[in-house]
Amino acid sequence: MAPPSEANASTNVEAIAKTAVNESLLYAAAKCESGDVDALRAKLADADDWALSYLAYACASNIAQAIALLDENVLEAFVLGVEGDDVCTTCFPVTLVLRVTRHTAALESLVSNLEDEIRSYLEQDAALSVGVLLEIRVVEDEDVRARRGLGAAIRSMWTPALKVWERK
Repeated sequence: MAPPSEANASTNVEAIAKTAVNESLLYAAAKCESGDVDALRAKLADADDWALSYLAYACASNIAQAIALLDENVLEAFVLGVEGDDVCTTCFPVTLVLRVTRHTAALESLVSNLEDEIRSYLEQDAALSVGVLLEIRVVEDEDVRARRGLGAAIRSMWTPALKVWERK
């Protein structure tokens, strides 16, 4: 089987970003009790903290699942900056941390392209201009075990990260 062309890979990243954002908009609309994406867009345009938080959380969760399906090195995914459904204390950008067995150039490229596509899609199709809503960072399993850098942050005793995906 021939390797995918660069154009095909680009299309896949665009499709992943578009699907993740659309599903995230539906989730956020449901959580904001409107159930209507147009009403959600109005809230997002007004910089409603709850709407932005729900959108960022859902986007992080959806992107984590998509990346994990594409890269078998991903073990877990966590969100930093979101405390859950009861408290709206989200700091933007929300940081999605991928815990991996091995940090590869292919994963780094995928992450970079997805961040760009998500930002572009939110600005164009979702009519949302929040700058950077989501940052994706990669941390190796060894750093988590040694509690170094973001590896320490996701296992923090005081402000633990919210797990959004785990390889089973």
